[in-house]
Amino acid sequence: MGCSTLVDVAGLPHTGAQIDGTYVPTDAEKSLDCMQLKAQVTHQIDRTKEISSAVPDDKKRGPKTVASLFAQIAGTSSRGVKTIAEYDKARMRARTLNEVMRSKRCQTVDIDAELRETDLIVAAARG
Repeated sequence: MGCSTLVDVAGLPHTGAQIDGTYVPTDAEKSLDCMQLKAQVTHQIDRTKEISSAVPDDKKRGPKTVASLFAQIAGTSSRGVKTIAEYDKARMRARTLNEVMRSKRCQTVDIDAELRETDLIVAAARG
């Protein structure tokens, strides 16, 4: 078990993806200027779109581990599909960095509009 997993289990705050699905920006991310933040948000949106294209095939292949099988049965948000979990993390990072932009009075990105089509693909895979 890695250190970040132990921190998650213990419920201790840390930067990056959280076990509850949220994202806490790093100090380096918080210190970026508007142009740098927009580049990061755009990169995360592009990454999210890229990940979404793999979701249907990943879903068809089915669970690879007992934990993934249990997640599908229990109905967790990613349903045990690794690419859905990756999608959720990339999307949340984009949203969080967009909020950092908003707090700095930068022009923000309409992430929901940017990811409307990919959200539909992932929603269908979630079932």
